[in-house]
Amino acid sequence: MIRIASAPLLAVGALAFAAPSFAASASDWSKSADRICARTNADIDRILEPDSTKTLIAGTEKILALGKRQTSDLAELKRPSGDATTIAQLVGIYEQQIGSIKALIAALKRDDQVKVKAVLAQGNALESRANALATKLGAKKCTK
Repeated sequence: MIRIASAPLLAVGALAFAAPSFAASASDWSKSADRICARTNADIDRILEPDSTKTLIAGTEKILALGKRQTSDLAELKRPSGDATTIAQLVGIYEQQIGSIKALIAALKRDDQVKVKAVLAQGNALESRANALATKLGAKKCTK
């Protein structure tokens, strides 16, 4: 009898472990996002101010690597179902910003000032949209 009674418990336990984990709450997501963004902000703050085009390109390449890491880390966070679409939009904008940073580096290397100005304007527009979404999601450190 004991064997028969324990079989359903084992089956329930196995299903619990096999079931996908629940998405994080909105506050859990925003706290995790803020930790990721705070780390990225601190790393960016350590990049020296450029004193030449060469150091500007080098610093921008570091920002590119940090942006890729941040975007990847944010994309991996469990998303609360009610905010999943907004979070996806935010991550999408961060991916677009990565593309803008790549374009900026290319324009700087070519010394194409017209393209630099255009890419910076595009980046500012993306930043405004990202900040609005991050604020809506409660990830205040992602707006800095």
